[in-house]
Amino acid sequence: MLLEEIQLFNYPKATEIFYFLQSKAEQKQCNVFNYTEELYISMLISNWDYFFQKAENIKIERNSYCYFFRDNVERDLYSEVIKNSDRIEAQIQEGNFSPEQKELFEMYFYVLKLGTQDEWYNNQLKNFKKKYPQTQYKDFINIYLPKPIVKGGLSFSFGATGFFPQGNLQGNFDASVGGAMSFDFNINKLYFSLFLDGGTQKLKTPFNVVKDSFSYNFKSGDKFSNFNAGLEGGYFVFRGKHVHVVPYLTIGGGSLESNLFEGNTPDDKEYEIYNSFIYGGGLHTEFKIIDLNDDFANGYLSLKLDGGYNVITHYNYVPFKGNVMYLKLSLNLGLGIF
Repeated sequence: MLLEEIQLFNYPKATEIFYFLQSKAEQKQCNVFNYTEELYISMLISNWDYFFQKAENIKIERNSYCYFFRDNVERDLYSEVIKNSDRIEAQIQEGNFSPEQKELFEMYFYVLKLGTQDEWYNNQLKNFKKKYPQTQYKDFINIYLPKPIVKGGLSFSFGATGFFPQGNLQGNFDASVGGAMSFDFNINKLYFSLFLDGGTQKLKTPFNVVKDSFSYNFKSGDKFSNFNAGLEGGYFVFRGKHVHVVPYLTIGGGSLESNLFEGNTPDDKEYEIYNSFIYGGGLHTEFKIIDLNDDFANGYLSLKLDGGYNVITHYNYVPFKGNVMYLKLSLNLGLGIF
């Protein structure tokens, strides 16, 4: 009967029936409708004091149900709320409500109509909590409103790295191009990447050095192997639907060595210019190319461009001391939210 009066837009009669049913149920210490149904009814009959009372006292209200009338009308009431959404929203905007109440209802009603959370809801919820840290509707937010979407993803990338020596290293080695791989993962604003890259660098100037009584005579054009691995960690300064921008810090290890003399004797005769702890920083940018979605998982293909500077903390051959700038371009296959 209540639903019929609502469908006929006879809200005074619907209100009368609602309170009659409530009074009957209270005699048996029960409630007629569940919590969600009562929120819907209060919106439809414009009983806003009741709506915000329910929101404020959700811990008490949600634990007091032992149904007297068993008819489940939640789905039908939801349909009526959606049909009357313009009227309901206008009453909130034009009514004498506090900014806190209006903003709370705006979040609640947005998700109710949309059926899920999105980036707008995430931002509104974050701003609401910051603006009203002692809100009386804290329990309603924590218990009833949906949790914000956690943006997270995993990805694997492979591509090329350009190495650009600096300092004395630049004067003795050419810039070079090598390979790059990484395993990236992120959650919300945090970004991490386990990386490895390497290649070869040609010696510009010949030099001689003695190590463990063995004389190494290197000529111009000799190739040295360059290898780096470590962890990058950063914070998204921009995370859009198609572009990412993340400044990051790097820690790891790197080496530059020659194996030209390895195998000449039973001893290990490779020579390391450095084999050192490295640290530095850079900027990660990523551009989505295409979404790769199916019934089982969401993914994407993107182009990743990273540039940075690494400090080499220890040198075995001090005259070549310097650091390394780099630029990485990779194709990235991701799983999750871009």
